[in-house]
Amino acid sequence: PNNVLGKVITVNSKRTSLWPNRPWDVGVVKDLAIHDIDLLHYIFKEKAQQVYANVGSLRHSYYEDYATMLINYETYSAIFEANWITPYKIRYLSLTGEKAVVNLDFVEDELTIFKDDGILKPKIIMREPLLLEDKDFLEAIISKREPKATGIDGIRALAVCEAIIKSAKNRKIVEVNYPM
Repeated sequence: PNNVLGKVITVNSKRTSLWPNRPWDVGVVKDLAIHDIDLLHYIFKEKAQQVYANVGSLRHSYYEDYATMLINYETYSAIFEANWITPYKIRYLSLTGEKAVVNLDFVEDELTIFKDDGILKPKIIMREPLLLEDKDFLEAIISKREPKATGIDGIRALAVCEAIIKSAKNRKIVEVNYPM
């Protein structure tokens, strides 16, 4: 991404859905926001350093159903919004760099690149990400290799989520504590 963007300055993520109609053991941070947290780890190979978050509950008495999060990485900052309040599905990621802005709409399968010399809309072939992840996992077992999405990736994303929840509870900036 740095060839197109140059130095990344900020990232904005928005994931929303209607209230899920199934039993829950996590809130919106671990259900929705975790995916973009993991995606940024994958794209930029940087760990989140600090978080500040505000969460709340409108429809659920125990878990958060909306969250706004600021996450500082080594070289950039990201703002995440996730909720189960919006009456339609949004899966959006915007990367702002010194050379361009890249917008990804995961619902519409659209990629738009804004540069000084114009707007590019490359044709992308989107595939079902969970199916691809499952296939890779099975292939990794068969070929005795590590899957693309590792357990360590999951632990790192969960560590950021735990810091987000702690920050919201204490209303303070929290350092992310990675167990490994």
